[in-house]
Amino acid sequence: MIRSITICDWMIRSTLFRVGWLRLFGLLVLLANMTAWGTNCSADEMSRVQEQFQAAQAKFETAQSPADFLETAKMFESILGQGIESGVVRFNLGNAYFRANEFGRSILNYRKAKLLMPSNTYVQANLEQAISLSPGRLPGDSKPVWKNFLFWSDWLTPSAKIWVGSFALSTVAIISLLAVWLRKPWLRIGGIAIFLLSGLILWDAWNLQQEIEHSKLGVVVAETVARKGTGDDYAPAFDQPLRDGAEFMILSETSNWTFGRFEGVGDGWIRNEFVAR
Repeated sequence: MIRSITICDWMIRSTLFRVGWLRLFGLLVLLANMTAWGTNCSADEMSRVQEQFQAAQAKFETAQSPADFLETAKMFESILGQGIESGVVRFNLGNAYFRANEFGRSILNYRKAKLLMPSNTYVQANLEQAISLSPGRLPGDSKPVWKNFLFWSDWLTPSAKIWVGSFALSTVAIISLLAVWLRKPWLRIGGIAIFLLSGLILWDAWNLQQEIEHSKLGVVVAETVARKGTGDDYAPAFDQPLRDGAEFMILSETSNWTFGRFEGVGDGWIRNEFVAR
């Protein structure tokens, strides 16, 4: 059964913010002042978006047909179209597409919701359900080796990672002073270890934010044939057509075609109208 998140959950458990560049200056200010990076929406904007969100939720609750759920999806899309990014909006958009039998688009939005709400169990459950039911599912993507050293970081948002990394950096100065004062070499070693760990956490936060802002994830939304070049006259890249829900990494794009790497299958070009990104 597909799970939903209510407006109360949205207000209490998610962050609503305009996506912007995580510039070096901003990071330095963050490290110096230990400030949180979060929303810059005005009260009026927040109120308007809340009303739109509630209207979309009400539409979702009364929808009965795939066409109704597609209309609901458009309402959630209109919120994102205002330059606002929210894990809960993405999550509910994924639910609307799922109920409209648009598995590729539902998977894409669940993936993006998971980046913004990594510890939310509903997101993971719905994502797994959409993948299992999608006709185009492919072998799973492998996790980078370095992720094994920060396995717990999948539970944290970019803002939380910045807080953790910044706090770790602030302790390095304290440990360094204690190492000099107490003349304990092992404190210096500990300080170096914490410094390296904090740098890795902040680097991971920056990568995750780049993934949110400039996602290279693509999903096939209808059955199509991947080609070896940018034209229908090129030979098929694979021995089977791609179907709704096939996920891939976008490598390059033209005005009409997208070149992608399909995990466990290979690389190929597909027309843009068959891709959600």
